[in-house]
Amino acid sequence: MSKTEFGAELAITRLAGFVAAGTEIDPRLRNELAGKAIRTSRDVDDRLAPIVERNGMMFGFGAGAAAESATTWVRLTVLQFPEPAAARTAAIEVEAAGFGAAPKANAPVTLDWYPDAKAHWRQDIPSLDAALARGNYLIIVNVAQPRPNLAALQDLGKKTIAAQLPLLDQLPSLSVPEMRALDHDPQDMLRRTLHPKADFTPSFDREAVFNARGFRHVAPELWRRLLEVGGIDAVARVSEVGLVARARDPKAATLVLNDLRTAAGPTTAAPTGVPDAFCVENTAAAARFTCTVRAGRYVAQVGSAQLQDAHQRAAAQFAILVNSGWM
Repeated sequence: MSKTEFGAELAITRLAGFVAAGTEIDPRLRNELAGKAIRTSRDVDDRLAPIVERNGMMFGFGAGAAAESATTWVRLTVLQFPEPAAARTAAIEVEAAGFGAAPKANAPVTLDWYPDAKAHWRQDIPSLDAALARGNYLIIVNVAQPRPNLAALQDLGKKTIAAQLPLLDQLPSLSVPEMRALDHDPQDMLRRTLHPKADFTPSFDREAVFNARGFRHVAPELWRRLLEVGGIDAVARVSEVGLVARARDPKAATLVLNDLRTAAGPTTAAPTGVPDAFCVENTAAAARFTCTVRAGRYVAQVGSAQLQDAHQRAAAQFAILVNSGWM
């Protein structure tokens, strides 16, 4: 992986932390859909691929959420381009491509708070699509509801944009040199994480440090709840080993540990010499055993196919946290 590819992985992780989550858009949208790293035009819808490629898309991130009924949902995609003109052109072309996919069924609409947004809706499949450029960024919004209520669809579309724009305004766009210069571990989270290799290899999917919002986009449901329980503000994830989460304080970390223990159900033997640690047996072959430890405000999980190895990793992870000073 080249330095440019490293930079793209770090840039995608950075962007994920500034893409609105479901309940930030609408309280009904409690079921998060798995977030997706967008590295190339192959990672977007086929009809959009030539548009974003032609306009020089650099990277992006897609996420979404649904209501309990799953008939109301939002999909939100944010892409970064090299310059504002490219993002504006892409916004026009993306919306036109969506409209052109079913020109007899689609009808143009406006989103009165956002006159620059290009949008259309379908009555037979109650949905609304919109595209809006913001500096170097392109925001693509897809919303759906069970009934063909244009006002309700417009409202949900506007809520999505309203939640997203302030986040992007906090996130300066990146040039290629700035991508290459991004710090892989700015908060020393990976330094506190048991690592199977001698060097770090940035990867959104396998080795990354997320803020709370970014991790929420990729976390299991239990961990999404624990983000709030523990006031967690950073999570390092290393897929071959596990993760380390930083809670608000030691008391909050203990709450997270106890909730994980309760949710785990029956436990197996815990590693000796590691206070508060517990282990569980899973169905996953690659990480049949998962052990959880706490030190100070940090909670960590490690996994292995063998219990003895899981114990050794848990002890090593605990030692790393202790030696890091817990702060």
